[in-house]
Amino acid sequence: MATVVRILSEAGDYSRSRSGGGWRPGQFEEELATGGLLAQAFERGDVYLVRDAQDPVATVTLQWKDELHWPGASEDAGYVHRLAVAPDAHGRGIGRWLIEWAEDEARAREKRFLRLDTSARNAVLRRYYEDAGFELRGEEAMEHWTVVLFERAIRPRAQ
Repeated sequence: MATVVRILSEAGDYSRSRSGGGWRPGQFEEELATGGLLAQAFERGDVYLVRDAQDPVATVTLQWKDELHWPGASEDAGYVHRLAVAPDAHGRGIGRWLIEWAEDEARAREKRFLRLDTSARNAVLRRYYEDAGFELRGEEAMEHWTVVLFERAIRPRAQ
């Protein structure tokens, strides 16, 4: 858990310094301490850690429901949350690889869509997800920030 929190915190710091949008300082420690979203994701086994050799370089949460941002949605999607690459591992395609991995996992479960959200203020991440084929589906005001909702249709498996 500590490694995941470290990567998430470093990624949040990096994002805020670059674009002004990102996770709040201390957010993930708070979520673990209070049984919040990250703690719940760990309990469900939805949190993944990516290693390059032995070095942890990224994390992602992949879940099969998201009542917070997509309440009442049909069960035809996988939901990507807390995708974070350690700042010293940027530029190696790890984020894109994680998106493709999540799509493969969703396809294997016969889902039709991959969905995610990001800070509405973070133009860099918004462009990143749009470049990865996600389409804007909405905007939602949360307690601490506003998020934008993105969706991408699951593509057929390459032959």
